[in-house]
Amino acid sequence: MSSWMVVTSVDNFQRTIDLGFTKQGFKARQRKKVMEQMAPGDDLLYYVTGVQVFAATARITSEGYEDHELIWTSKPGEDYPWRVAVRPDRVLVEEDWIPTSEIAPGLEYVQKWPAEHWKLAFQGNLHRIPDEDFAAVRAALAGGRRLAIRAARAGAKGAVRAAKSPTAKATAKATAKGAARAATSPTVRGAAKATAKAGAKAGTKGAVRAAKSPTTKAAAKAGVKAAAAAGAKAGTRAGVQAAAKVVAKRAGGR
Repeated sequence: MSSWMVVTSVDNFQRTIDLGFTKQGFKARQRKKVMEQMAPGDDLLYYVTGVQVFAATARITSEGYEDHELIWTSKPGEDYPWRVAVRPDRVLVEEDWIPTSEIAPGLEYVQKWPAEHWKLAFQGNLHRIPDEDFAAVRAALAGGRRLAIRAARAGAKGAVRAAKSPTAKATAKATAKGAARAATSPTVRGAAKATAKAGAKAGTKGAVRAAKSPTTKAAAKAGVKAAAAAGAKAGTRAGVQAAAKVVAKRAGGR
């Protein structure tokens, strides 16, 4: 078994986290190391450049393979095609990342460079390091708070990618077209028309039944009587008034 150190940016390290720490990609120039030297059971140390910290360790769980899905990025045209499956070991929250200046100068691997230029040891994307160095950094990481790796995030992103895939889009489009054709088909339109007629007919019958009901008839009869009484009363008043006028006219003539 071997120990490795991957040098990654903050953004690319976050992409590995977003994948649930399930795989790791390496630059195109690292083909020989990944495809011929790495093996399941090897250890992987994460050094995050820019902020110059050790952030995590992982265990390699597969042989190397080639994949050009764009996940990790750097210069144009670099898609980190050489990849391995990994399993998280110790992944710390950002606040507990360990500055390399606290550990690196004492590592065996770093002794290859002059003491004043020890940071040169962290240039390049992938390095094989002594197992003792890996163990020392891993022990230091043990004192930090671990990040909760959420595999569900990777699953959610995968679902989004699946929804945007040509196959999913074609299926959705076909479904929409099918629904539109069904809605405008003679069968569906005929059924809708028949339903409307049935409703109208039912409404008419209901109105007729209501008009013939005892309650409605009684109300109508009562209304007629009331109207007749009111008319008679009005007629009586008019007659009285007319008679009075005649009497007054005759009396004046005398």
